[in-house]
Amino acid sequence: MTTPEKKVKEQIKHILEEAGCYYFMPPANGYGQSGRFDIVCSYFGHFIGIEVKADATKKPTALQTRNAKLAYSAGASVLLIHEGNIDVLQQTLEGIKQHGDGYNRVRVWPEEKRA
Repeated sequence: MTTPEKKVKEQIKHILEEAGCYYFMPPANGYGQSGRFDIVCSYFGHFIGIEVKADATKKPTALQTRNAKLAYSAGASVLLIHEGNIDVLQQTLEGIKQHGDGYNRVRVWPEEKRA
């Protein structure tokens, strides 16, 4: 049975393959580290970390958010992609291809609520 999140992952993989990105999916079966991106890719020298959710109602965990902040601080683009914003990935790849080293990294991640 295909889950809604798996459908989004399949769409993302197709987009990455069409663009010629190098990517991999760290294991999420208990052998990998918790909170890591679902998909890690490199495109024209840009590091992109992608967390995949089925839809906009699904939120990242605190550990996923912490790791996204660390990756962004180190120069990565970090994307939280779901069925409703998959076009953001395509726009990001197009921007990187057009602007190369001049492309500013992207952060598509929900803001944390302050207590």
